[in-house]
Amino acid sequence: MPGLPWFCRSCWQASHQFSLLVLQRVRIARPDGRQRLHLWLRHPGEVFAWIIGWDLILEYALGAVTVSIGWSGYVVSFLHDIGIDIPAQLSAARGTLTTMADGTQVTAIFNLPAVIIIGIVTLLLVIGIKESANTNNVIVIIKVAVVLLFIAGAHMAINSANWHPFIPPNTGVRENFGWTGVVGGAGVCVFCLHRI
Repeated sequence: MPGLPWFCRSCWQASHQFSLLVLQRVRIARPDGRQRLHLWLRHPGEVFAWIIGWDLILEYALGAVTVSIGWSGYVVSFLHDIGIDIPAQLSAARGTLTTMADGTQVTAIFNLPAVIIIGIVTLLLVIGIKESANTNNVIVIIKVAVVLLFIAGAHMAINSANWHPFIPPNTGVRENFGWTGVVGGAGVCVFCLHRI
């Protein structure tokens, strides 16, 4: 859907400008790393600061779960490619029915690779900010390299004839083309980019 990148870009620009205005006000109030929480502590009161603090904890916890489950799938796939198979009972969410290669179904107990990934990330945070910042830089370099490699490999498959019409008309089903499809696709992209 060609209209999606245009919509995502314009939404990103608008949210970026608004966040810059807000952060400028917050940085004036407190120049250290606790800007969002301090702004609420200083102005509306401690109850709102408590709510924002727990909101941040919940956001980071759910973000860690989402990322660790995604990375777990990559780890299980990579280990399978090099000949190490993790049992299906230990590589999916509790209670998930997993179909084996022979057609039988097993019920997953818990996602062991995700638990290990959360433990490793927690260990990095416990060791210290500098080490985790260096690790984060390496991970960002790897992710950018993967995106650039994908773009280099996929640029030959682009067919500009698919860009007409730029936003196809809606088929009558919500989020199936049209503006509802653009907004729905942008929502999925924002969630994915927020959790990367």
